[in-house]
Amino acid sequence: MDEAMPDQVYGALITLNGETWLLPNAAIADVLAFEHVDINTGSPDWLLGFVDWRDRRLPLIAVEGLLGLPIPERMPRARLLVLNTVTDQVMAGQYVIVAQGYPHLVTVNERALQPDWSDDLPERNNTACRVRIGTNLALIPDLDRIESQLASALVRVEAGSLEAAELPAFLS
Repeated sequence: MDEAMPDQVYGALITLNGETWLLPNAAIADVLAFEHVDINTGSPDWLLGFVDWRDRRLPLIAVEGLLGLPIPERMPRARLLVLNTVTDQVMAGQYVIVAQGYPHLVTVNERALQPDWSDDLPERNNTACRVRIGTNLALIPDLDRIESQLASALVRVEAGSLEAAELPAFLS
């Protein structure tokens, strides 16, 4: 017996600095206040530090840095989103991103979601594509690639081979 594919799925629009991500709602494990962050003073600058969540230490990343955008200063409404991994490259099974507010839940179906070819995103190699959902433009991230970069950076953190850098303005 074949099971029919659902006509719609639930997604979340995540506000970043100057961009919006569209993720499946199931990718988000938790939304946290921005507190209790163990700061990373090394590079890459997008690896901001670590967050303790449910007795586990998870890496915290600034998505903007992975997209080739400037990492913003911390906004008062900033939230930490715990994401479930899609690969087995990040040993913890989750990681944390900074969003500029709460995720906005949306219903995604074939009529509501259209590809947007207004630019080819050449500098954003961590993006699968840009889409239009209703009146919003959103990026669909290449989570496989992002998790690969994160895993590589975490190996270097554990080995102590990251160079010291100034504390990002975002965390000050």
